[in-house]
Amino acid sequence: MIKTDVIIIGGGATGCGIARDLARERFLRSCEEIGIPTEIMSSTKALELVPNLNPDTEEAIKVPDCSIDPFRLCMLNMRTSEIKGGLSFIRHKVTEIVKSHGRCIGVKATDAASGEVKEIHANIIVNASGAWTNLVAGLAGCEVPLTLSKGSLVITNHRLTDMVINRLRPSSDGDIIVPNEAVCLAGTTSLMVEDPDKISIGPDEVDIIIGEAGRMIPHFNQTRIIRAFSGVRPLLKSQKLDSREISRGFQIIDHQNGMYSIVGGKLTTFRLMAEKMVD
Repeated sequence: MIKTDVIIIGGGATGCGIARDLARERFLRSCEEIGIPTEIMSSTKALELVPNLNPDTEEAIKVPDCSIDPFRLCMLNMRTSEIKGGLSFIRHKVTEIVKSHGRCIGVKATDAASGEVKEIHANIIVNASGAWTNLVAGLAGCEVPLTLSKGSLVITNHRLTDMVINRLRPSSDGDIIVPNEAVCLAGTTSLMVEDPDKISIGPDEVDIIIGEAGRMIPHFNQTRIIRAFSGVRPLLKSQKLDSREISRGFQIIDHQNGMYSIVGGKLTTFRLMAEKMVD
């Protein structure tokens, strides 16, 4: 069954025009409901802002947006934790959950460089291991059902735009270009996977991303791609066949044994997720 807001019967000029206006109005209404300001722009004005934009663009909508370096974000958050007394261990893999009388009281973690095993005890264990959440929970005899969705991106050798460019359509492959320092990132894809440790980027994914990005900025088709990478989204378990339709909401699970797991969400909600988990 298909569920939608409006059914239009008729594929002539009027029916198609209604479909076009509804698509735009739905986006504008959604922005208004959550307080995001919008500005409808002519193609001429859009091209003044983004000279590399496809000249066939009919209309654009400007909204406030930004980009962020996720690696630097993680390092700065961890550095703040360390300054305030926290400890962090990089390149360590948790291989065992230490239990006492049925309660999780610590972990054993192996240093990937030296092979040294550290045993660390705590009052509470928070499992925030993303795509590996179910694997870590399994060490404690628990289960966290997930749907794993791989997303891939490509990186250009220089900037093609100073603004984030996003196609106004239902979420699909290669519908966003994001400037970041001296380069641009374009993506993404959405493919379900079983094992987060066994992923790769196929040439077909790269071709799709480049082709779709080229529809927004034609120069993208002639730009040198210097890198491609992928990550795995730890989505809440769902029977939906298209992972894009799965909610990006998050869930905190109390395993009733001293361990909590937090799953779902996305980068834009990480602060809320952290706040709710700590509370």
